[in-house]
Formats: sequence, structure tokens, C-alpha cells
Amino acid sequence: MKLGKSYFTSNKELQEKFSLNPELFQTQVLVEGDAAYVRAVESTLTKLYDARNDPMSFNRYNGSQNGSPGGLTAAKTKVGVCGRTPEKMREDGIKGGNKCYELKRGAHGRSKELMSEQNKHAAKVSRQKYPNGTMSKEMKREAGLKSTSQRYTCVGCGRVMSPVSLGRHQKSSGHTGKTLFIQQLL
Repeated sequence: MKLGKSYFTSNKELQEKFSLNPELFQTQVLVEGDAAYVRAVESTLTKLYDARNDPMSFNRYNGSQNGSPGGLTAAKTKVGVCGRTPEKMREDGIKGGNKCYELKRGAHGRSKELMSEQNKHAAKVSRQKYPNGTMSKEMKREAGLKSTSQRYTCVGCGRVMSPVSLGRHQKSSGHTGKTLFIQQLL
């Protein structure tokens, strides 16, 4: 691989240094694989070595699951999708839902038979798990902690994110499919 001939960084400082003296840079391939696996390894290594606070590193943050600096800035300054009004978010949600219905994606992609089967199964499980028909506060807390700690990989692009973020991402991008993300150390 020849450094600089394909994407290798979004860091402006590093891009400038590389463009001025490309001969000072060496390439060392640490890992090969699909995008999701490579991102997982990068996330693990940047966290392990605290790359953000290492003066020898150009990384601005540790791990891909913490959010990019651009995304954090957008959230703080309320620009792009982070600057939408509640009315605009509702409008976008309806538009996305209609698109899913039109393309038969997600819940809209199931046959009536499958929906009926899944609803019967869910009702049975619910009656077994919650005989009095409701969850205790502790059970709700545990379920919330479990769901927010899970990470999934979008099959369409390889990004790793929470279930809620994955749903929003797939709704806006049109990607489908997910796999449970399991973080592995080298």
C-alpha cells in the first residue's frame, strides 16, 4: 500500500505534514479485513493506548463509538440534523416511515403471516416473563442498561453504533441488515 494514494486520515494537520514531506512517512499494515473489523481494531487500539492524549498520535478521540469531533461540534452548534426543530424531526420521521413502507423495509417488509406469528410469540413471552403485566423499575433499568450497552454493525457500510443510532442511520441511508458487534482485542 502506498500511503496517500487512498484515504488514510481526516486530520488536517497530518494531511498538511504529509503533503509537505511524504518521504518522511512509512507504512505499516497492522491489520487487514473488512471495514467493520478494521474499525473495531482501530477503536480498541486507540482506547488501549489513549491515542487522544498521546503527543506522538494525531488521533483526536479514542474509539469510533465516542462520536467524531465533527459530529460533536454539530451537536453543540445545532447545525445539520442536530439543528432540526421538533416539527422538522417529525416531518423527517414521517418521510422515512413512508419510504420504509414504500420499499417494504423493516416492520413493513414482513408478511401478514409473519407479523401474526411474531405477535403471538411476543405475547406468550410477555405473559411468561411478566405475569402481572408490567415490569418493575429494576427490570426496566436492567433492560435499558443492556440495550444501550449493545453495539451493532451496519451491514451496508460497516459502521458500528447503538441500536437507536443504527435505526436512524439505516432509515436515512437506506442500508439494511445488522450484525451484533463484538469488540475483540488483538
